Amino acid sequence: MVTIDANLMPMEVQSAVIEGVTQASAALSLASTQPMPTASQAVPVLGSLPTAGWLGSVGARKPTTTMAWTSQILKAEEVAATIDVPLAYVDDVGFPLWESIQPRMVEALAKAIDQAVFFGTGAPASFPTGGVFAFSGATALPAAPQNDIAGLFNAAMGKVEAVGLNPTGHAADVTVRATLRGARTTTGEPLFVPSIAETNPDTVYGLPIFWSSGVAFDTTKAIAFTGDWTCLRIGIRQDVTVDFSDEAVLADSTGKVLVSAFQDDKRIMRCHMRLGCIIGQPVTAKAPTGAKPFAYIPPGLVTMSADADISDMQAEPGTGVESTEAPADAPVAEAASAQGTGEGPGTPKARSRR
Repeated sequence: MVTIDANLMPMEVQSAVIEGVTQASAALSLASTQPMPTASQAVPVLGSLPTAGWLGSVGARKPTTTMAWTSQILKAEEVAATIDVPLAYVDDVGFPLWESIQPRMVEALAKAIDQAVFFGTGAPASFPTGGVFAFSGATALPAAPQNDIAGLFNAAMGKVEAVGLNPTGHAADVTVRATLRGARTTTGEPLFVPSIAETNPDTVYGLPIFWSSGVAFDTTKAIAFTGDWTCLRIGIRQDVTVDFSDEAVLADSTGKVLVSAFQDDKRIMRCHMRLGCIIGQPVTAKAPTGAKPFAYIPPGLVTMSADADISDMQAEPGTGVESTEAPADAPVAEAASAQGTGEGPGTPKARSRR
């Protein structure tokens, strides 16, 4: 439950803070989230699959099989940020104080969450070591052209499907968006068109893609992830809580006082939430010992710019779909964007055979 003094912060800004954290965090947008009634929970994970067999003759004994489960512990950890604001600004009714603070608080929480979940950076000990990156397989571009960004997403999805899982979405550094927008066929048609509805995410191959702004993505390791995000479980123990104090003291890790709200005529704003994270590796028929549920696109396989080009495509007149002949086993790359509530007349599609 949100704790905010309505006399200090307008109601519309309160709602924006909570919703903004979810929207700005790609991890929270993609993961399976659940409330945590206690500080820790055991989440069952299937450990083995049953088997079946044919009987060799009438009346033969039926084969037996077993199943097993393991568990992972979802433990609530706290992420927080504090800001001190001079009281002179608070008293200045003409200054849009909370509207100026809100996006920075959102950015700080979202960055910390995404860094911890995606790469394990700064994560508490209970979070998966190495984050989503450690539970991913690398994606290699099978062949030229080198700027086939759509082909890379296709190859990443293929790695997830190869272990018997179904991709449910993508996460990418915000710089990848420009590369997707700039991808063109030889006749100039875009391969990717962002969603025109603010409430609908962009899509690649019909799956939602969420962008991580700022520096939450470690682009020296990966520029994008795809995978079965139902395997990423985030438990929310406490929603975003905002507190204010005119008497609090801010200190560093050594105990040195940095800000005294009373002495320095400041108001301190604290924004925090508690959440836990686990990543399950389910067993499948293709991966009986546990499947890596994600794949990542490493840096250096595409030119990160707004004018990426797919050079070997031909347009099919009147179809709005680009294609060219290729061997039957060549990967097919397709990027589509939801227009409004879904596809319809005029919704651009693209297909390239590499």
